[in-house]
Amino acid sequence: MKPTIPQLVGVVAGLLLLAWGVHRLVAPPGCEGARMGPDDLCKTSTRARIYTQTYDERKNALHRWGLVMVVGGPALSAGCLAGMVVTSRRRRARTSMARPAVDPPTVVDPPVVP
Repeated sequence: MKPTIPQLVGVVAGLLLLAWGVHRLVAPPGCEGARMGPDDLCKTSTRARIYTQTYDERKNALHRWGLVMVVGGPALSAGCLAGMVVTSRRRRARTSMARPAVDPPTVVDPPVVP
């Protein structure tokens, strides 16, 4: 059973997404690399717009994305594992059909000399 590299990478990526999602669920929220406290505000900017989030809003956003990763990671791994199983079964079926049947050896009688 030879798994293909992309499917194996998908399995590993799914497991990493699962681990990162669990981390996001249990980790305290942060803002620009610093931990936030319950009374803190997070101000971030993109181009000309400034976004402000409270501690609870930031925590809910992290929790939501953590849930997405906890569900999506194993789904990705399961899909890639299913692909590996299907590929190996097809490969095995193809090689078993390609093998010619072995005929038993034929015995040739020696010529009879009168």
